[in-house]
Amino acid sequence: MNLDKAQTPPLDLDALVQTDTAVLVIRHPVTGAASATTVTIAGPEHPVRKAIVFGRMRAARKEFEKTGSIHVTDPVDDEADETDLMARCTLGWNLTAGGVPIEFTLDAARAMYGDPKRRWLRGQVKVGLDQLDLFISG
Repeated sequence: MNLDKAQTPPLDLDALVQTDTAVLVIRHPVTGAASATTVTIAGPEHPVRKAIVFGRMRAARKEFEKTGSIHVTDPVDDEADETDLMARCTLGWNLTAGGVPIEFTLDAARAMYGDPKRRWLRGQVKVGLDQLDLFISG
C-alpha cells in the first residue's frame, strides 16, 4: 500500500466501538480551559436515550395520523422538552457550587439546565450530546 504524507492507514472498524455513555469534560466558559468538572451523558445508542427519542417520534407520528397535519409547538414548550431530554440523558456529574458538591438527581439536572445563569453549562452539555465522537472508543 502506498501512502503519501497526507494519508493515514485505513480504519480498522473492529478497533472502533460506539459506547453507550461518555464523560464530558466541562470547559471554563470564558477561557475555554478544560476543568476537572465532568458530566456523564447517555449516547445516541443508550437505551434510556433511545426510548425517549423513539417515544417522541411515535407520539408525533400518532398525532399526524390522527390529524393529518404536523403540530407546531410553542418555543417555550420546545425548550422545556429539550431541558427534560438533557436531564434524562445526564447520568451523573461532579458539579460544585460554592465549593460544595451538587448531588446529582433528575430534578437537580432539570433545575441546572433550566437556570438562565447557567446557560453556558447547558450549551456545553447540549453540544456534547450531539458530539458522536465522544461516544467512540478505540
